[in-house]
Amino acid sequence: SDVKGKELRARIIEKIEEFGKEYLARQVFEGEYAVYDVPSDSNGYTKLDIDKLEAIISYLAKADSGVVKMKLMRMLWYSDALAYEKNGCAMTGLVYRHEVVGALPVGHCSLMNLHRLNVKEEVRSDYDMVLRVYPNEEMDYSVIGDEEKEILDVVVERFRGQKGISESIKEEVVYERTSVGAVIPFSLVRESKNWKVK
Repeated sequence: SDVKGKELRARIIEKIEEFGKEYLARQVFEGEYAVYDVPSDSNGYTKLDIDKLEAIISYLAKADSGVVKMKLMRMLWYSDALAYEKNGCAMTGLVYRHEVVGALPVGHCSLMNLHRLNVKEEVRSDYDMVLRVYPNEEMDYSVIGDEEKEILDVVVERFRGQKGISESIKEEVVYERTSVGAVIPFSLVRESKNWKVK
């Protein structure tokens, strides 16, 4: 019938729009990494893998029942740094810059727009807006290896209930040896005493 045809067309258009938004969000984020498309000291000798990155973010959010953006950014840095310290390569392919608040990935704003991330804008008790990331119930975690999950679990444990983590991060060798705005080379991780995987 004509009604069913209209409903089907509307659903198809909705799917195309959804795919378009997801595609565009990925294109914007990937564009910020165009200059880092070769494995190097800047990306921990790992090429950016968005599917894996989304799964890692959802895994960290699941373990923490939702995590605010800034804490998540630090958890990602620790995860990549620990993986690099242990295996000589990072997990995500993210490139981190030394910022006043700590290590922030290049493109951290467009990262939050990735379609498969479950990001909510929330009002904190002090009426400030904050982005909180929740797990995506449909996420495929098989892209994360068992050894990588062990590293992520160490990071989750390390950050559990810690509010002043940014201060301890700033004491790291990686901050002493880089200036604000500079890309943090992963090779500095091995010179820091605090990166050992328990």
